[in-house]
Amino acid sequence: MLDEDRCEVECNEGGSLYTHNYMICKNTSIELEWVAVPNCTCPDPVLPKNLNTTEDCSKKKLRETCNLTCSDKKSSLFGNIFIRYQNNTKWSPPPKCF
Repeated sequence: MLDEDRCEVECNEGGSLYTHNYMICKNTSIELEWVAVPNCTCPDPVLPKNLNTTEDCSKKKLRETCNLTCSDKKSSLFGNIFIRYQNNTKWSPPPKCF
């Protein structure tokens, strides 16, 4: 790569880009490094049939949460009422319904 080279990117985890679709290579006088790294939204979480989201999770960004509810209104959530989109680009484990 050369200084000011651009590299187009896409989200490979199922999310969508919410910033530009490229990175730029910059010469820092010590080394070349990527700057203007784009960001992706989270993919829809895969949940057990007895859990539903209460909002659109597909627009969430890293470290944001998505609220959940039990599909069966007679059931209650055990654990957090949300899942979090983690730095490893995976949703945290969901709670259980009892």
